[in-house]
Amino acid sequence: MSQLNINTIQNISGGPVALTQQSAAKGWIHFDAYNTTPAANNSLNHSSITDNATGDYSLTHTNAYTDTEYGILLTGGRYQSGANVGGDMHVDDVEPTTTVARINSWRQTNTAGESAQDVPNITAAFFGDLA
Repeated sequence: MSQLNINTIQNISGGPVALTQQSAAKGWIHFDAYNTTPAANNSLNHSSITDNATGDYSLTHTNAYTDTEYGILLTGGRYQSGANVGGDMHVDDVEPTTTVARINSWRQTNTAGESAQDVPNITAAFFGDLA
């Protein structure tokens, strides 16, 4: 049995190895929009967040995707003690471009029903080929 021990894999120039034609997420972002201006807590391949309206955000990719058919995985929301609050995340009716994805967040409560809301702990991951 062979064993390979490596601390770092680099490209020929000494930089990070690019992921190409693989199934790994090519971008992701985690941000909080609840009672604050949305700003990335951590991200990969994201340059900015635009707060379009309550619960409506445009996420700009640093590097473009090859087409608009990349996959988008969303999660967000919070638990509020005694209020039974849930989050609902979805891709906006506006078709994503190769550089911008527009997403929406909604909150459902047992007393107020469902409405567009700025929620905490929003995470978006993007799967597809980079241009």
